[in-house]
Amino acid sequence: MVIVKLQGGLGNQMFQYAAAKYLSSKKLFFDLDFLLSKNLSDDHFTARPFSLSAFPNIKCSSAG
Repeated sequence: MVIVKLQGGLGNQMFQYAAAKYLSSKKLFFDLDFLLSKNLSDDHFTARPFSLSAFPNIKCSSAG
């Protein structure tokens, strides 16, 4: 089982998905807590939404 903590914008999320999919021969799960958190903006992070849902062929199962 592979669990990926998605972070960053669309490009980073796409890379993280592709890398995890390559490594996974089992079911793939995503830790979306960081992206779905309401308190993302602070001095160190820029709030980014979960963006992979724009692609209907990408199936994302939350690990939480």
